[in-house]
Amino acid sequence: MLREEWKNKLVLDLPGYLYPTAIASVLTASGTLFVLARFDSAQSPLPSALVRIAGMAPPAAVAGFVGAYLWSLYDLVDRFRVLNLPVGAVHVVWFRLLLGPLLGTYAQQLGIFGTNFAPIAIFMIIAFPVADITKWLLRIKGIRGSIEGAILWARLHSNDPTTKTDAAALIQSLAIDIGITENGVKNLLQNLWEDPQVDLIWSLWFDRDVTIQSADPPKPNVSTAVAAK
Repeated sequence: MLREEWKNKLVLDLPGYLYPTAIASVLTASGTLFVLARFDSAQSPLPSALVRIAGMAPPAAVAGFVGAYLWSLYDLVDRFRVLNLPVGAVHVVWFRLLLGPLLGTYAQQLGIFGTNFAPIAIFMIIAFPVADITKWLLRIKGIRGSIEGAILWARLHSNDPTTKTDAAALIQSLAIDIGITENGVKNLLQNLWEDPQVDLIWSLWFDRDVTIQSADPPKPNVSTAVAAK
């Protein structure tokens, strides 16, 4: 029964997964053998010519491959957790396995991050994508999703001075972490507040103050005001 339930949730086009899975498997196996040959050439099953090539690989290239491998494991496990594994995600795995060593090689040869810091920098860039780092930063500050963003917008327009001040400080901190202006963060939060889907999901559990709409009070209708006079 449980197996049938998982089959219904995971409707996969298996032939479409064979090509990227095969490429990713070959790259993972080959990269692992090269990494092991670089650090222990005597025990390597690779031919002596390939062992010499592995020994010439710069440390940043090794760090790039290891970072790509760890990121791939994390991404696949996370996607399996939410039952979201499109074919494109598997293609990204083998692409990153290729990109990591190449990026590390060129970065160290060009001295972009310095000789000693290059392996660490490449590993962090490949293993921790910017989008995931941004997501983690938001979660640390309590913004786990759309509803929390809308709540922050409501707190920014709260009648309580302390709540309003704390919300403004958090928005300023978010702007620095994300790398955009405070107005950009406020525009995002306002869009979340006004989004009907967020409103629907929120209303399933809580009631919210529907009088909060925008940062600026609505401007009076000039024609209506003149007619009233």
